Amino acid sequence: MRIVEIRDLDGPNLFLDGPAIKVELGEVVPEQMEHVAETLGSHVRDLHTALGIDVPEMTSMTMEAPGHLVVAFGWQHRALARGIGYRAALLTTGEQSDSDVVIDELNEIQAREPEEDDAPLLIRAEGRTIPIIAITGTNGKTTTSRLISFVLRSAGHVVGLTSSAGVFIDTEMVLKGDYSGPSGARRVFEEPSVEYAVLETARGGMLLRGCGFEDADVAVVTNVTEDHLGVHGVYTIEGLAAVKSIIARNVKPGGFCVLNADDDRVRAMAEVTPGIPVFFSRNLENTAMANHLAAGGSGIFVEQGGDITWQHQGEVTAVTNVANIPMTFNGRATHQVENALAAIAALIGVGMEHGVIREALGNFRSSAEDSKGRLNVFEIGDATVIVDFAHNEVGLVNLLNFARTYLNDGGRLISIVGTAGDREDGALQAIAQRAVEMSDVVVLKDSIHYLRGREPGEMITLMQAGVRAAGKPEVEVLEATDERAATLRMIDQLRPNDVLAVMCVEDYDFLLTEMAKRGKAQV
Repeated sequence: MRIVEIRDLDGPNLFLDGPAIKVELGEVVPEQMEHVAETLGSHVRDLHTALGIDVPEMTSMTMEAPGHLVVAFGWQHRALARGIGYRAALLTTGEQSDSDVVIDELNEIQAREPEEDDAPLLIRAEGRTIPIIAITGTNGKTTTSRLISFVLRSAGHVVGLTSSAGVFIDTEMVLKGDYSGPSGARRVFEEPSVEYAVLETARGGMLLRGCGFEDADVAVVTNVTEDHLGVHGVYTIEGLAAVKSIIARNVKPGGFCVLNADDDRVRAMAEVTPGIPVFFSRNLENTAMANHLAAGGSGIFVEQGGDITWQHQGEVTAVTNVANIPMTFNGRATHQVENALAAIAALIGVGMEHGVIREALGNFRSSAEDSKGRLNVFEIGDATVIVDFAHNEVGLVNLLNFARTYLNDGGRLISIVGTAGDREDGALQAIAQRAVEMSDVVVLKDSIHYLRGREPGEMITLMQAGVRAAGKPEVEVLEATDERAATLRMIDQLRPNDVLAVMCVEDYDFLLTEMAKRGKAQV
């Protein structure tokens, strides 16, 4: 038995709905799991009592990694709480046996002047004066966040947006990089002019730091698909769904919890949210959605003919038509329809009027200006190039299904595929296999900036296994060192009516500029 990790989580997390110290032990014999959890929990309680501190809320959980368990407890003072967690773990593993020594060490920590970040760094519900809309999911959360932000700005509001691209106050980027975690949320709330906080909330931040806010007025969960498995202790899609459900559990009572009714794991979050479950679906034959609405539930859906209809508290209202939302490309981009549905429901949840939403939706484009790197389409000569942050298998399928709608007689569907190195081997193989199954030409690209522990060429080797699994030797398969080299090479080889779909995860600033030079953006 060994100590794996002592982690301070500043906000709602996988274990508790507030700040928690996570004490993780590994190499625990399965038959001893319950006993070890009880022992560790007992040490945590005893140390709090010995220090004259109220015993906090506590829970234990067997983790997906074999032989791992966690005891988590609430905290208010970082250094002391971490000290309690660490020493409770030492007492449990037997690395420390003298409780008097432990108490003396903790008394010394307790007597110190607290550091500046001693209290949990989260946005408290008490005293919060602006609405929070939190968005999570495996795919679509950045586009949905951008669309919500765009509509609110169009209505004249100052918006703070966090995303995997950066933190924006209105249209100004104030931090560049992936800020879809707590630090991005804090940056938004540092701006006194902000009237709405639109917070893309990714699993990494929730696992490593907890949620950056205590509760949200609206939560959106777009979907849960296999991605990032094997990272930060999450090995199954069920475990990933549990992480995504954190924001569903922390919607304030009466707030909207907007859930994808076409995703069983997301739909199940209706059972754990204190908010009002609001389902969205583009599938008219979704029985669960129909039953939810028939029982008086709230939801938004697409009717025959493309009308988007909102149902809430017995009232049924047509909001707009799919044809009037340019980012859906007249419904051809079905995943963009889902993103639009989720965004509309979230906006209604914070009081936006239907007419305001409808007008702004008509002005939002899937362009480099409004939604950089998300389904940006260019006409280059008589060919089409689509650049999209399709970072996993589901994203790739969405991209290629959309790309195929552009194919004309004699044209080839060419896909450039690859992703960051922190994916399971099987995920990389699946991406390549799917590309070969759906394309005429496939380029497997390696990475320069996002190897994330992989060796150069390693991902290509794994993707080649997926190529073989597809069993389509007639498909031409090429290799490239990175996505810039792959894209420039294939642009030069485009024939009339070809469609080039680029799975772009690390170089879209350069590539979008290059596309604009060579052709015309379709918006």
